[in-house]
Amino acid sequence: MSLPIFNHITISGAVSVVPIDTKPKAGGYALFIMGPTGAGKSKFIESLSGGQLHGISKDQLDGFTQEISVYEITNLTVDGLDLVYIIDTPGFLDRKISELDIISKVNKWMTNDLMVLFTRVIYCIPISDIRLCGSKSRTFDSFKSIAGIEAANEITIMTTMWDTLWTKSGKERAGRNFQRLRSHVFADLVAQGATLERSLNTQESALQIIDGLCGRWSRQLLAFRNVSHPFAESPFIPGLIAELQGRIAQLQAHKTVLEEDLTRLGNTPTKLSDPMLHVVLKERLKEVEDDLLRFESQLLQFGRPRSPLPTGFSTSLPVESTNDVGRVLDTTGADRRDHIKKFAKKMLKGIGL
Repeated sequence: MSLPIFNHITISGAVSVVPIDTKPKAGGYALFIMGPTGAGKSKFIESLSGGQLHGISKDQLDGFTQEISVYEITNLTVDGLDLVYIIDTPGFLDRKISELDIISKVNKWMTNDLMVLFTRVIYCIPISDIRLCGSKSRTFDSFKSIAGIEAANEITIMTTMWDTLWTKSGKERAGRNFQRLRSHVFADLVAQGATLERSLNTQESALQIIDGLCGRWSRQLLAFRNVSHPFAESPFIPGLIAELQGRIAQLQAHKTVLEEDLTRLGNTPTKLSDPMLHVVLKERLKEVEDDLLRFESQLLQFGRPRSPLPTGFSTSLPVESTNDVGRVLDTTGADRRDHIKKFAKKMLKGIGL
């Protein structure tokens, strides 16, 4: 396959992607791949390698990443620098990991291992499944605060899944989504120099995206790379804590529903009960309690808030005051349980539970 002439990258052989487990060498580029779980981050890495995954199993890429994974792009230089790394980060909106935990991992990795000169961010969004409300809308806002509007020149918003569109209506809807992302959702980033690109799931497309991104410069550091103040005092931390508090509220609501279902099941006559359902509910309740403990522990790392949680929540950690949560907290008895169930069903549907 003959590749086009690029402005900033030079190809010296077959481009491939190789995992590394040592510190990146000093003097090069680090390309952070960010975005929601299932947004196409792994597909981008696979297409960049031209299908030649040296030392990487396809199952590794397809699995949900919950740690920082580092890859080196071989036979590729950017403006004469021959060290180019892909930094694959855990996906936002993952049920098992909060955005605060993700950025904490990124910060820790950068503090310990980042020896490169330049950083860039590729944020992935599936064009075929854009719901710009609820949790996804909040995630877009979180990303903007994490990256920083002032460093927009170092950011590319990469829309994915274009190669999965087959129908005329699907392609037209994707086109409208693309324009809405440009003119509304990420208009502030685009106005400051970020670009909105289409990944066609080919190596040529991946290389063109990298070529365009590495050719842009900003006077400002990406917000999550700014080490002029302690991480816990970063301006984006309050937003990440609010997201974590929201997760705690969702899980507590889910826990209440599960406990009520188990109680109701326990009161059912033996001949009408379903033992398997009881096992499933107990296992799910254990998962929810484990998630609650993990997220509450993360929140405590940033200091115990002064205002306590109202009665009914597992610790004295506060809950983000949304309308739905407010209805739960402002009622008691049967009305409170009804609000909890409605809230739980609504929120759990939103995060795919």
